[in-house]
Parts: sequence; structure tokens; C-alpha cells
Amino acid sequence: LAMVLLASFAEFALVDNAHFRYFNFAENLFFAALLYIPAFFIKDLKWLKRYLRWAYLIFTLGLIVETFFFLTFRSNISASAFFVMTQTNVDEASEFLSFYLQGKLLVVILLEVMLYLIFFIWVRGVQVFIRTFKLEIPLIWIAFLLGGIISVQFNLIHQNIFYLTGLASKEHQQQFDEDGYEQLSHSTGKFTDIEHTGADEATYVVLLGESTNRRHFGLYGYDRQTTPLLEGIRDELVVFDSVISPHAYTVGSVAKMLTLGNYENPDRRFDGSILQLANAAGFETFWLSNQRPVGVFENADTKIAKAANNVKIRSTEISGKAIEHDEELLPLLENALNHKAKKKLIFLHLLGTHMDYEHRYSEPFQFYNDTPKNLTFKTDLAIKRINAYDNAIRYQDYVVTTVIDRLKKIDHEVVLLYTSDHGDEVFHTIEFAGHTDDNPTKDMFEVPMFIWTADVDRKDTLRQHSRKRYMLDDFLHSIADLARIEGKVVEPTRSIFSPMFQPRPRIILDSIDYDKQFLKKRQP
Repeated sequence: LAMVLLASFAEFALVDNAHFRYFNFAENLFFAALLYIPAFFIKDLKWLKRYLRWAYLIFTLGLIVETFFFLTFRSNISASAFFVMTQTNVDEASEFLSFYLQGKLLVVILLEVMLYLIFFIWVRGVQVFIRTFKLEIPLIWIAFLLGGIISVQFNLIHQNIFYLTGLASKEHQQQFDEDGYEQLSHSTGKFTDIEHTGADEATYVVLLGESTNRRHFGLYGYDRQTTPLLEGIRDELVVFDSVISPHAYTVGSVAKMLTLGNYENPDRRFDGSILQLANAAGFETFWLSNQRPVGVFENADTKIAKAANNVKIRSTEISGKAIEHDEELLPLLENALNHKAKKKLIFLHLLGTHMDYEHRYSEPFQFYNDTPKNLTFKTDLAIKRINAYDNAIRYQDYVVTTVIDRLKKIDHEVVLLYTSDHGDEVFHTIEFAGHTDDNPTKDMFEVPMFIWTADVDRKDTLRQHSRKRYMLDDFLHSIADLARIEGKVVEPTRSIFSPMFQPRPRIILDSIDYDKQFLKKRQP
């Protein structure tokens, strides 16, 4: 009861509109009573002591995870959250905890741990209390009966952390089809009758950012000029102003971006990837990444990347503290550009503005230390996070323009496309920095996208499509169109670069109409 009261008080005190957590309070009391009841049937004091301690440990761990997750993301745990947690490495987990586990949240978690330790030590006193006075017995049964009635009436099983974790685990297994992703790691996959209809010599470079929202890009009118170098060559760019991602976490988004899967047919992701398509069209493909493979296992991104003819991952340690910035990829890009192949498709998977933002840029890019304009949440933490995020984008500006400067030296057809897997909320709509499918905001999905090419005629043609509404689950078709790859599986109606493009509802998270949910007025 003490632990439940502490967690509930913290949730009601620290989160606005948390009234629905009354149901969670009732469920926690019911679950506590449920765990307690077997103690009355254990006669041996030694085993009783062991059971009480293990039951209390299980209950406490569940409550701590539940408290942390709700106070951080304002939602219950879900399949997407489980996916993120299982598809991470020790280093990312360390950054995640250091990013979120601070301030009031840290105090609450520490109080829960202290409360656990106090009662863990008092377990002998607790069992004496139960055996001698029997006063808790009617209270436990009352809590069990009332909690049970309320739980059945309101279906509160959906509030229980262990039930939710099991449900999320099941949904995660359904999403992460190991055999399906293994097929995506093969060189050409199932593609046949694929051809390249463009120039005999061509280089296409895709810069895939991480957690970068459109709002903080100077190119899109942000009140800080976070992209001065790109702004300086704006006339050379085609800037697309209405592009969104299908999910707010990397694995969910990239699994659709790079494959034939989309919200209408998510399982088609196993039918082939853009790397397999390009291989079938005779391209030499490269995947150059600054993101670690996940733990001792490989995540979905890594399996998709393995189809490339050349895979170079800058940091392959399972864990470590070395901070590697995205410019470390530039020598790998140089090697790829110097490859003897005449047709190349090169992916650079950046760390971009992945949390912790302060680790995403080097010291010379520490531009912003003042108070940003138009703050929604005027707190020291908000100012710190926004400044670090803007510095990370300023650093990306340098990396991207450095790549463009190198491509300008190429004398054959060359195109660069930049976008991000998803965005981040950075204290604009809610008091939070990061991304989650469970409490989505506009900035988690709105991403920058632009193209650089030396071909003036092609640039003018592409500009005709720059204001189209577009979602990145059709990215494969757009890249194929851009690289002039044709085949039965390539649908021009799904390419934002095609005059045959057909707008469709932009359904994020598999069920939410983005334009109806987040835009006051639908764009044409």
C-alpha cells in the first residue's frame, strides 16, 4: 500500500490530466492483494519469508518500471516500447537512462527503491504482524474483493504492467519475424525483371538521419539558423516541405522505408528491400553506418543492411563509451566513391540528433547556450535540451554540406537525398524530449527531406513535386524512381518524384490519420 500510494501520488502530482490513473491505482492494490494471498497458506516460516520477499521484489520492480515509463512517456508500456527496449544496446540504454532518469523522476524512483529496502529488511516483522495480530488479513481480503470487482468491471487487466509486458512481447514477436528479416539479408531477394534505365555511370547517395524533426531546421524557417551552410546553397537544393515518417521509432519506420512494406500491406516488408532492388538492377550497393548493431543480436536495420554489397559499420562494439561523430563516416564515403563500379547506391546511416543530444556534436559546434525564443516550457531542462538539439542539427549541417562538396567533384550523374527516419519532440507540444509511438506529437513525425543534384533540368523537374504530402513508408518506390530503376514491383504512383504520384491518406502508427489528427487544415 505504501509503495502504491507513493507511485500514485507522484503520477498525480507530476502529470497533468492523470485522472485515468485511478484505475491503475485500483489495479495495483488488487495485484498486491493477489500476490499477498498465497502467504496465508504457507505454514513454514522459512518459505513464507522467501515468498514474501520474492513477491514484494516482483511487485516493486513492476511498479518502478511502470512509474518510470508513465512519468517519462505519459502512457502504459506497449509493443513499440517493448520493441525499442529489446532492440537496443548497453551504450544506448546508458544514454537513455542518463537522458531521462534525473530531476523529479529520479527522486521518485529512489524513494521507491528506499521503500522497498525498508520493507525488505522488515519482512520478519511483517510476518510476525501477520501471525500474531491477524489485522491485515481482513484488509487484504477486502482489497482483493473490491479490487477484483473494479478490475472486472473496468477490465483493468490492461493496466497491469506484467500483463502489458506479456502482450507487448507477443505483439513484438509477431512484428519481428526472424525468418522474414533473414530473407531481407540476401543479396537480390525475390526481385526479377529489374532494370536500370538511367546513365551508364551514376552515383546516388542517401543520407538517413536519426531523430531529426523539421521544425528545428533553419531551411524550414526555424527562428535559429541551424543550417547556415545549407541555406547558403539553397538554390542548389530541392526542399520538400510536407514529409512525415510512419512511426516515431527507428526500427518501425526504417522497416517500412527501406522495404515494400507500407501501412496498407505491412507484411510486404519481407518481399524485398531497396538494397536488394538496386542489386538486381546492377548497382554496387553500400551501407555505411555510425550506429552500432544491437547487443549480441542484430536488429532489423542491420539485417536489411546486410543485403548491401559493401557493409561498413563504424562502431561494432556491443557497448562502450567512445563517442563517435558522424564525420567519422566521411573516409568510408570516400572509399565508396572511389570504388571502380560505374553505378553506385550509397546509404549513410547517421546518428544525427539521437539522444543524448549533447553527444551528437563536437565542441566547435557549441553555438547555442542562450534562452531560445518562443519557449512553450520555460524550464532549465527545456532550455538545455533545445540548445543541445539545435547544436546537433548545426553539426549535421556541416556533415551534409561536406558530403555535397565532395559530390560536386564527380563528373557524371550524381544525386544526394537527405531525410530522417523520424523526428523528436523537443519541449514544444508536451514537456518531453524524445520520441514514442505511445504518446505521439506532430514533431515526432515531421522530418526534413531535400535533394541536391548538379543536373539543373532534373532539379527544376523535382521542384514541381516539392509541396506534395508524402509519407516515408513509400520511400523504396521514390528511391527507385530517383535512381531510374524500373520493374513490376516499382509503383510510380507511390513515388513523390513521379508525375503519376497519387496522394493517399497518411496513416501513422498503422491506424491514425496524420492530417486529421495534427493538421488544422489539410494541405493539397
